[in-house]
Amino acid sequence: MHAKNIDRPIAGLLRDLKQRGMRADTVVVWTTEFGRTPGVDGTAGRGHDSATNFHLLGLDHERLTFRHGGRDDRLTDVFGNVVHAIFA
Repeated sequence: MHAKNIDRPIAGLLRDLKQRGMRADTVVVWTTEFGRTPGVDGTAGRGHDSATNFHLLGLDHERLTFRHGGRDDRLTDVFGNVVHAIFA
């Protein structure tokens, strides 16, 4: 519904990055509101965004832990797989 409002600006951004020789070194993430995947409810194919985005940034999502409530927790909880097939 709102895609038509941002198609041209996104195309302009990508064109500008390419022109300046920065496209190959830039990760462009186009997500939903606050980066949440629509329908995250255990549906197949959901919940891979965080792990895959961390991978694109050179981070191992399984090593990103923090202490919370007296226990170690991961940003991607106890699941999440990098989806290598989507890389161009």
